[in-house]
Amino acid sequence: MNIVNSRIPDLEEYTYNMPLKTSYSHGNANPEPFSQELGLHTLRIIKKGITLFEDQIIIDIGAGKTQNGYLASKALKARAYIGVEPFFAPSLYINLLTRNQKGSSTLSQLAAKNTQQIPTCIIPEDMLSFLKKIPNNSVSILCSGIDRAILDNNYLTQANAELIRTLHPKGGILNYISDFHFPNLQNIFPRGILGQSPLKIYKK
Repeated sequence: MNIVNSRIPDLEEYTYNMPLKTSYSHGNANPEPFSQELGLHTLRIIKKGITLFEDQIIIDIGAGKTQNGYLASKALKARAYIGVEPFFAPSLYINLLTRNQKGSSTLSQLAAKNTQQIPTCIIPEDMLSFLKKIPNNSVSILCSGIDRAILDNNYLTQANAELIRTLHPKGGILNYISDFHFPNLQNIFPRGILGQSPLKIYKK
């Protein structure tokens, strides 16, 4: 699986063998607080001239229901977005399929400034099994809310190693409230990009 050189299918071409049902929660009616905070972080990243995520394939592990990861990736001018989500993939699919970027949120406004649509797909798979298929030094990563409350230590340790292995030499890991630790990577903002914020950015 050469994720760097192979074409990444656009969302409309990706079927995942999952039927779409109108009963699925779209997740758009009440945007989670993370959306606003991620918007502020993304704005700060852009203002500081950080280009780690530009022209990168961004893998959003544990992407959830909302399009936050896609919007952030688009705002940061990523080359492509892959949402890896084993539980809420149908809801994420619907939200991304509509590509609804209207609204007053900072994140939506930042994404709208990039008029280029980026190739997008959703992988309804466990993050660890998917990461093991990715070549060395090939992607950037977005991870949020992944902690020991939902995954055991052994799993987190293995996933942590895969994140480091797959990280592109010129890319970055955007880590928000997740129990991943990267002592051998450079932490661009040791105190967080907004003072004591729990969001960190790592690079090789």
